[in-house]
Parts: sequence; structure tokens; C-alpha cells
Amino acid sequence: MVQQDGGVVRRTINGAPIRTLWKPPPEGLSKCNTDGAFCPGVNQGATGVVLQDSLGNFEGGKACWYPHGLDALMRETLACRDGVKFAMEKSVQRLQIETDSQELVRLWASGDFQRSFLAPILKEIRDVSSGFLDFMLICTNRACNRVAHVLAKQVTDEIRLGEWQSAPTCIQRLLTEDCNPPIP
Repeated sequence: MVQQDGGVVRRTINGAPIRTLWKPPPEGLSKCNTDGAFCPGVNQGATGVVLQDSLGNFEGGKACWYPHGLDALMRETLACRDGVKFAMEKSVQRLQIETDSQELVRLWASGDFQRSFLAPILKEIRDVSSGFLDFMLICTNRACNRVAHVLAKQVTDEIRLGEWQSAPTCIQRLLTEDCNPPIP
């Protein structure tokens, strides 16, 4: 049985879940999966973004190291901002952003940023995203953000920025798995 839930495809055999699969965006849209990695003890971390077309082709990736940050939600919000800006730099016109942060998606949907310490970042996302012909921010299962997560792990305090025009070796297997799921 296959169930679709937002950007997530859930497969089950006799009710038992198999593996959550990455789902390509609708035709004509690009998808940017984003992920924030946060180290609570030192309040440092990174963001990772991966841009793919509706066929699952890799269109680019980026990772940024942030030496300061309050919490994981801030890192997820920065990842979303980095993804929106990266897509704009790549001349994407129609964009679907996916994050595994339900809290971020709820905050975005409410549109009430004034009381949040994330307000300036959310406003920047709103401003940049207004430049797309089509834009949506949706929540996905963490398993669908594996590629963005691995990219986030490619930067450190010593190597603060990574950008890829072609898929680096560290994510090639994941991209192949996402676009060619196993047949049960």
C-alpha cells in the first residue's frame, strides 16, 4: 500500500512501514530540501540545502557553518532562508521548500512573526520568496532530508562554506536511492 502525505510517500506491507521516500516536486517546480544541524553544548552548527528538479536531478547544493545560534529551530529557519536564497541565485522560478521542522512550518503558516526571535529571518524568507512565480514551504519526514543533512555535515568551524554544482560523492548513493526506491 502507498499513502501520500505532503512531500512524503509512506509504503507499508500489511500495515508495517517500509521506508519513507523522497518525492519529486510537481512538474515545473524545483524542490529544495533544507536541514539544520545544531550542537546544543556549543550552540554551533550548520545548514544544508539541496536543489533538485521534478525528475530528481541534482541542480546544486550548499552548506554553511554558523558559529552562533540559540537553538535547533533557529538553525532550521536559517537553513530555509539559505535554501530560498540559493534557489534565487540559481534562477529558479517555481520553488517548493521542504523542512523537517513542523514548528517552523506552523510558524510560517500563521504569518505572525512579530513575537518570535526568528522574525527577522522569517521576514527575509518572505521577502526573497515573493520573487518566485510559485512558492510553497512544507514539512516532510526527516528521512526525506537525508541529502541536505549530509551536506550540512560537510562544513565545520574550519571549512565554513561548501557549494556544489554537481553531486559530491558523499550524497550520490542517497540521491540514487531517493530516485530509485527498492521494490518490495
